[in-house]
Amino acid sequence: MSDSFFTLAILYLYFQFFHKQESIPKAILLGVFGGLFIGFSNIIIIILTSIGIYGIISLIRSFSINRLLSYTFLGAIWLFSFFQYYTHFIKDHSNEQGMKNYWANFFAPIPTSFADLLWVPDNLWYFFRKWLGYHDSTWIPFLLLIIAIYLCFRKKQYRYLFLLLPMVIHVILSMFKLYPFDNKRLILYLAPLLITFISVGIYQLSAYFKYALLATILFTWIVTAKPRQEAEYWFNHKPRREHIRPVLNYISENIQNGDKIYIYYGSIRAFRFYKSWVGLDRYEGIEGFPEGIRPEKFVQQIEDMEGRTWILFSHMNDPNGIKYIEDIVADIGILDQHIGEGSKTYLVSFP
Repeated sequence: MSDSFFTLAILYLYFQFFHKQESIPKAILLGVFGGLFIGFSNIIIIILTSIGIYGIISLIRSFSINRLLSYTFLGAIWLFSFFQYYTHFIKDHSNEQGMKNYWANFFAPIPTSFADLLWVPDNLWYFFRKWLGYHDSTWIPFLLLIIAIYLCFRKKQYRYLFLLLPMVIHVILSMFKLYPFDNKRLILYLAPLLITFISVGIYQLSAYFKYALLATILFTWIVTAKPRQEAEYWFNHKPRREHIRPVLNYISENIQNGDKIYIYYGSIRAFRFYKSWVGLDRYEGIEGFPEGIRPEKFVQQIEDMEGRTWILFSHMNDPNGIKYIEDIVADIGILDQHIGEGSKTYLVSFP
């Protein structure tokens, strides 16, 4: 959510504060804000690059020395801020390869086939369907998105295409394995841009009708119907809680001397917090490796297990890793188990 906030904030500052009346003092102030935002949101670099491209095109179309100096100051401050961020936080990062392994399935392929060309639309489809709540109505925003692109070219209103530029830059970075393009939280910042672009499409499409205002209201009602239903559902049905404490209490009441506890990596922080409270700090705890980042160590750790071990799960966001462990547990045989709310544990005796 913070990525979306900083995306909207810097775009508002650029178009409403700076672009309407460009000047060197405003450029410096906007540059400082953009530089600060880099420290709070990784994705803001893509937005600043998009603004830079838009600014260069705008400068070419309407050149003046004052505008050139304004954009020079603005670009210099942003480049300096990015250089500092890159030098201190990105360059030679110790977990770079681990993160590439974790996000391996979310780097866009360099298109060499028709299937590769469908990779981005497929991920966007999932994003609209799952994260924006359209489900079986995903074709509606997709159709409006295509119509909006077509009408922008037909009416030569190219400035609106700027809203899609961050997505294009993100995909290019993803092709070179510089930043993953997943279909979930890493592209959540695109939601307000895509929604705004679809709104442009609705506005342009409504202009073809005799009663344009009525058409706009109707199209808006249709395109927001499914997300409104989804929002209403989650307002009345609270998300599932992850309550690990009762499961830890069960382990504490039934654990025996010599037993070990394997902590699934999603449970590690909660276990560290509670272990002394429930009396489990005196037992050997084995903190699991993330399957997505360290797959070879994850597997090796499970294979090296010996003796009676309590397998503790919570924050279960990695279905492959969980299934791998549960398949092994089922083969060995479960001695005891306790299923809680968003958390569970199995007792097994590894050979």
